[in-house]
Amino acid sequence: MRRAIVCVTNDLVTDNRVHRTCTVLQELGYEVLLVGRKLPGSLPLQRPYATKRMRLIFRKGPLFYAEYAKRLFLMLLFARCSLIVANDLDTLLPAFLVARMRRKHLVYDSHEYFTEVPELEGRFARKVWLAIERWIFPKLRHVITVNDSIANAYRKRYGTLAERSRGARSLVNGNTIAERRGNTFAERSRSAGVPSNSEHEPVASTESRASSFDSRSASLGEGARGGDTRASSFDSRSGSLSAGGQEWITVVRNIPMPRELGPLPTRTELGLPSDRFILVLQGSGINVQRGGEEAVLAMRELPGALLLLIGGGDAWPVLERLVQEHGLHDRVRLLPRMPYEEMMRYTRNADLGLSLDKDTNLNYRFSLPNKLFDYFRAGIPALVTDLPEVAGIVRKFGAGVVVPSPESARLVAEVKALQADPARHSALREKATFAAASLNGASEQETLKAFLQSIG
Repeated sequence: MRRAIVCVTNDLVTDNRVHRTCTVLQELGYEVLLVGRKLPGSLPLQRPYATKRMRLIFRKGPLFYAEYAKRLFLMLLFARCSLIVANDLDTLLPAFLVARMRRKHLVYDSHEYFTEVPELEGRFARKVWLAIERWIFPKLRHVITVNDSIANAYRKRYGTLAERSRGARSLVNGNTIAERRGNTFAERSRSAGVPSNSEHEPVASTESRASSFDSRSASLGEGARGGDTRASSFDSRSGSLSAGGQEWITVVRNIPMPRELGPLPTRTELGLPSDRFILVLQGSGINVQRGGEEAVLAMRELPGALLLLIGGGDAWPVLERLVQEHGLHDRVRLLPRMPYEEMMRYTRNADLGLSLDKDTNLNYRFSLPNKLFDYFRAGIPALVTDLPEVAGIVRKFGAGVVVPSPESARLVAEVKALQADPARHSALREKATFAAASLNGASEQETLKAFLQSIG
């Protein structure tokens, strides 16, 4: 039996995208091994395939990545496999080296625009990750990512498959044409072919933002090198682009598969107040610049509401401190990471979901977080910031409220408006339920299956 090894740097518990990849590989007849790491607080794990969580000495920073890469490289070098799946840039180097040395198939699944995350902004580490990406990415043949914005940014940075094969020499001193245009955020934004929300630059219209979601066949956009507008010979709905019949980048969105969530518990059973308007912000990556701080501060002006923060992230200590400093213990609850079904018990009892990423970096601008689809699945509308992918979906279905940026005063005003208008809130709930039914995770799974089948 063919064996696939799927690699990721998290502890495997809450990564539903990776879980979907593993189950699809099983359906295609692969024996699957999922590799991650074990943390002190990691929850127990039960999966229908083999898993391996490595215990590492270091938990973060350069030493963690170096230790993980070394351990993963040695494991992949001697493990039986025919396919390696690297999830995100922090697993790609050892996976690529072993795949090349052993002549194995390699799939790269980019969950985010890794080199543009705010944690790397202005740091030497970004240069290191960019160097790794620039060396490996042009050599890849099978790439998956989460939405069209990120796919088009990669095409802009590295070109189409045909352009890469005939234009590798255009990478001068490790810099692509797009990168040589500038290193500021605004310059990188323009080089990616994306409008900026800065007051110094024009803002994209509602229609142009929504088109990011509506357009399921990928194109390079007006700034593409060579103006290549050929249609994909792979499934155009998947968002892949090909040259000469060879696929390169395929879009598989993070829309969850329909799954049984069990009976809806009452708020009383969950220890939640029955008379509060409940907001929820969930996810394992509640990090800086994702609006958590503003959401907490907004609760100072919302005595009739309760904010649930579920998950974790590097902003968690800051959020705990803000709750303490402002005496918000009765209005804000921080709940740790938990299994998906348990988390959704709380989400289904909420009134409004929050997705408040700031337009401060390309990674957040292009983000399409799982939480948006979870909110719709729970039948609750979403309050989101005006970023192309997220706002495009909310506008398309009318399933929530879009704000330009997540200032606390603006959040307070929008929440109060919904509290004062139950009919409007009820209508938004209905549209969220319709959005959940329309955004079919099964079609995304079929796209992934077709992509993996094409590898052979």
